[in-house]
This record gives sequence, structure tokens and C-alpha cells, in this order.
Amino acid sequence: MKYRKKPVEVEAFHYEAEKSGSEETQAYPQWLMAAFIEGTIYQEDDNLYIKTLEGTLTVSDGDWIIQGTKGELYPCKPDIFAEIYETGVMSKKDFLELVKVPEDVPHIFSLFGKAAHEMDQEELLATCKWLAYQLEKNNFPFRSVK
Repeated sequence: MKYRKKPVEVEAFHYEAEKSGSEETQAYPQWLMAAFIEGTIYQEDDNLYIKTLEGTLTVSDGDWIIQGTKGELYPCKPDIFAEIYETGVMSKKDFLELVKVPEDVPHIFSLFGKAAHEMDQEELLATCKWLAYQLEKNNFPFRSVK
């Protein structure tokens, strides 16, 4: 019998070793910083390690560090990550909350040609920045929001 993984959302961070020790640092997400503080992730010599249920695993340059649905952490090779995961999307409610636009504003997404749930993170970010700019300048197409 064949089985398919259920679709779940996970947090992930792309680890780039060259940036971790240079002036050009990576912005670590809060869950990853907490793992460093707790000792779940640690650096020894020039290597990065994660304590997992299967034992301590090495994180290589270019690996993704994934936080699973129960908070567990594990490394994932870039080719496997690309094969299994895709960029998450934001709900319309979360999008409207992010840009502080009332939900009753009609047809907001028709301005952009697609709904928020159809946009990838890059498109959503660009849209949010554009909307934030328009709101800041009081140039929003429907009404001013304070």
C-alpha cells in the first residue's frame, strides 16, 4: 500500500555557514534563537549541531533547519527541502491584519489580480509594502485608515 504525507506547515531557516561567522550575519528567527539558548542547537569548533530524537545531527552549509509541528528541530539537505516543501501562503484575514486594512474593504485583492492565498511570500511582501506605503501617504484607493 502507498502512503502520502499530510500537508503540514513548518518553520524553516536556510543555514549559510559563510554568513554565520562574518560581518554579514543572517537574521535568525525567534524559534531558532530559543533553540540556541536551550542548547538544542549548538556550535562546536566550526560545526553546527542539532540534538534530535534520533541523536545529534550536523548541520552543513546550505542545509535547512526545520521546526516541525511539535517544535522538534532537524536539518534537511537543500535538494530534499526543495522537493518536499514549498513557500507557505498567508490568509486574507492575516494579510488584512498585517497591513491594518479593515476586512470590510471591498475587493481589495482584485487590485492585484489574485487572492492572497494564491500569492507566494514574495508577492505578499511586495503587496504589503505597497499597501503600507499607500496607507502612510493617505493614498489608499478606498478610504483612509487610522
